[in-house]
Amino acid sequence: MPQLRPIAILTAILIAFSFLLGLWGFTTLAPGSTLLDRIYLSLQLFSIDGPTAESHLPFQLELSRFLAPLSLLLGLLATVFHISRDLLNNALLRFARGHVIIAGLNEISADFAADAIRIGHKVVIIDNDQDSPWIHDLKALGAVCLLANFTDNQPLLRARIHHASRFFAFTHNDSQNIELVIMVSDLLEQQPQKATKLLHCHTLLKDPNFQQAFREHSLLNTTSSSMSVSLINLEKLVARINLDMLPLEMDDDGQLYDNPRLILFGHSSISLALLLHSLQLGHFRTREKLSISLVTNQPDALKVKINRYFPQASEIAHIEIISAEDDTPCSLLQALRNSSSSGQSWHTLICADECENENFTLAQYLSIHAHDFSGRILCSLPTSPGLLTLLNSKSDGRHIYPLDRPATLANWQSLVDEPHASRARTIHNNYVSSERAKGKTRADNSSLTSWVQLPESTREQNRLQADHIPIKLRAIGIDIDHLPPHDELSSRLAENLELLAEMEHLRWNAALFSAGWKYAPGPKNPRLLTHPCLVAWDALTDEIKQYDRDAVMNIPQLLSHPKEARLDSKR
Repeated sequence: MPQLRPIAILTAILIAFSFLLGLWGFTTLAPGSTLLDRIYLSLQLFSIDGPTAESHLPFQLELSRFLAPLSLLLGLLATVFHISRDLLNNALLRFARGHVIIAGLNEISADFAADAIRIGHKVVIIDNDQDSPWIHDLKALGAVCLLANFTDNQPLLRARIHHASRFFAFTHNDSQNIELVIMVSDLLEQQPQKATKLLHCHTLLKDPNFQQAFREHSLLNTTSSSMSVSLINLEKLVARINLDMLPLEMDDDGQLYDNPRLILFGHSSISLALLLHSLQLGHFRTREKLSISLVTNQPDALKVKINRYFPQASEIAHIEIISAEDDTPCSLLQALRNSSSSGQSWHTLICADECENENFTLAQYLSIHAHDFSGRILCSLPTSPGLLTLLNSKSDGRHIYPLDRPATLANWQSLVDEPHASRARTIHNNYVSSERAKGKTRADNSSLTSWVQLPESTREQNRLQADHIPIKLRAIGIDIDHLPPHDELSSRLAENLELLAEMEHLRWNAALFSAGWKYAPGPKNPRLLTHPCLVAWDALTDEIKQYDRDAVMNIPQLLSHPKEARLDSKR
């Protein structure tokens, strides 16, 4: 479908060209006329009955008298076409079913909406900014844009929320995104008979406090026949993808290290997501706590963030906050050197402060001067092809790995299809099949439901269990991309069963500690977030240890025969 902006530019060029041709032509036809007369006559060319009485006109006027009205006609037709298209799309909205509604228009949601349209989805956008730079382009692609206030539920009703297939809360405000999802839930509860199918709600959240608070909301911990809710954290997705591609405990040649160390410079949303994912998955063959160093010139502000977002972090890892005099690369590296020796650790140094240009400068400095900290350097970069080219062509210092940008992951495949979570879905689906084969129902276990209706907190537990499988395999010298035959894999897992089961228990502990759970004797209490199994491996009963052993021995079934896999039922 043609876009209005290029046509408007073309129309303006044609009008200007026709007018200048007219001036030139009338100068040739009547050299003695005044400039005002020539301007007046040139403007008349844009009407059908313009000044054409002369039998022999200069070629400039011959061309201009046809081109001038044609350019106006082109602009008029394009305007009418686009106005009619908007009217038609809004009229057809009354009959829309199975469409996608996106609340909030920004760089991330605009890219996501365009991708959804390209793969065939009907998209309705709700936004309160009529001057948004993305509206015209998305309308040209076929999106329906409703300008309205987010605090009112009328735009949702007008967008036919009861008949939509998916709803995305994509504003830049976490609390507003949560309010939108709650508003949608209230609308569906008030008029449940109108809902024609399960509505999948996705809400974008960046602040870990909001994430944790909303994870505990009843919307995310109960199943519903009318809607499911998923949390989207692009920074968490960046961490998941990059730490999977560049493991903390392994170098580029595949050599494993028993004492990996994570060093973070800066405390942006991306660095906090990397810290959280490392806390959840940093459990290796030594079963020692992961060493994490946070280097900053604002130690007090960072301590507040750590205590607020990760109150149980000390249960999971050794975290050291290193204070630098200022934020210059030289000062940050010197503070790191003064705090502790580099030793024989394999280091992952991550430059991920809010100021991305400074990240690049720091990464460059570290690549040349931090030779006593062996390992790899990761860097959060601004959107600049030039910087990427510079990184790829640099000949001095260590290689710098650019972190994926959150905006580049704002596409349908990453956020909806979730290819990174395929093993997690398989784990859950086969757990459900296994439990139902034993005669259990949802009355016995609320988790016996489809993946989309599963509470978000449980979905995330499944994702983390799946994420840790490559780490377990690496611990016994197996590359998940080059698996041995099924029988050999099972045999090697059995030979190392206690090691891997303890790693699984540590991972499970970390997942719950990072979600705010604490140890307490007695039965599991989801309301108080207490669990009796949040203890060391040796303190577990053999019955509880068996859950972790089963999770390990089910890995071959999951990887080669996914339908036979089972989930760790300790959850």
